[in-house]
Amino acid sequence: MRKRRIKKKRKKRNVRYYSGAKKAGLNRRISRKQSTQSLQRRRKRKTILRKRLFWDIVLFFILIASIAYLLFFSEAFKIKKQEIIGSASNGVYSEISDLLAAKLGKNFFLIKPEQIENELLNRYPEIKQAEVKKKLPNSLVLYLEKRIPVGEFCYAGASSEDCFLIDSQGIIFQDHFRGRASEVVSETLENLANGLVLILKDKDFGIVGFGTAGEEAVSKSQIEQILTIKNELEKNMEIKVERFILAKEEKLTVKTNEGWEMYFTLSEDLSLCLTKLKLLLEKELPLGSKERKNLQYIDMRFSKTYYK
Repeated sequence: MRKRRIKKKRKKRNVRYYSGAKKAGLNRRISRKQSTQSLQRRRKRKTILRKRLFWDIVLFFILIASIAYLLFFSEAFKIKKQEIIGSASNGVYSEISDLLAAKLGKNFFLIKPEQIENELLNRYPEIKQAEVKKKLPNSLVLYLEKRIPVGEFCYAGASSEDCFLIDSQGIIFQDHFRGRASEVVSETLENLANGLVLILKDKDFGIVGFGTAGEEAVSKSQIEQILTIKNELEKNMEIKVERFILAKEEKLTVKTNEGWEMYFTLSEDLSLCLTKLKLLLEKELPLGSKERKNLQYIDMRFSKTYYK
């Protein structure tokens, strides 16, 4: 019994351990398998390198890198020329020229025209429109349109008047004179000869102070109506206007150089009012008449025209 048990134990031990010969054979098989796998990997690499698609992809990335370098780093696409077409006041024109000069040497494709345009319009209210165009390969062209003054706008205060130039849209864009009330009349008469209109906002508005460039002082529709009245009075009725005064409820006072005034409501039909005014002046208040010399005002705000 003991012998049988010993034999069984020996058999179990022989299963767990290999002989030297068996180990050598196993190592050879493993080595052959590894060399086969290595050979297969090398063949696979060679197959990939021989494929045309692989080289097409490589050439594509090389081409993209070359184009990117040419566009963003080449001297050929650096801004070298600038041109300004249009006009502005001397000081503003010089500053704008310096601003464009700062773009020299910058990459053509990295320049953002909208950014330059917005900067100019925000910084210089006298510029009505700015357009930047890029011209290949290395040029910038700036087109400027400045605001044309149609009148002087003044805030009427208790002791001073602060006046600014406004354009046809009623936008303040330049201080004309400030805090010089004694010179308002002389400045006004000189500018009226040049076609400018003086527009005062009456103190009834509750606005006394300084205007800010870029603000709308008078609405575009009010400017259009004021200019219509001015042109009609001066061209068709031979009446020179000294100033216009805006008050609440769209009341417009027109002061003439003859010393009398006219009152209009801007919400009314101006063409009808002006027609009635012309007939009144021709029939009842002709130039040189006693009634015209003693005239104080004509009120056009109602269905019937009143004068005194």
